[in-house]
Amino acid sequence: MGEMTAAAPGAERDSVREPPAPLEREAGTAPAVVESSGDPAERVLVAARACQASLIAIGRRGANPRGALGSVSERVVRRSPASVLVVP
Repeated sequence: MGEMTAAAPGAERDSVREPPAPLEREAGTAPAVVESSGDPAERVLVAARACQASLIAIGRRGANPRGALGSVSERVVRRSPASVLVVP
């Protein structure tokens, strides 16, 4: 996979890189590692739709330690076209 970048300065940028080989072997599939800027929940959902992801793994909470899910995790869980694995 190559690197994808937006042309306009200040635009949201994505870069996709190859995951470490051991991860691919252990998973039995080819997971993607995507680094992106912009609204976190929206960027996760856009990337999941673009690659037709069957599973999204996301952390349970962000900067706010209160509550069961952080705001990004909650939006991804509610709007995801794929299964979501929420990890602590």
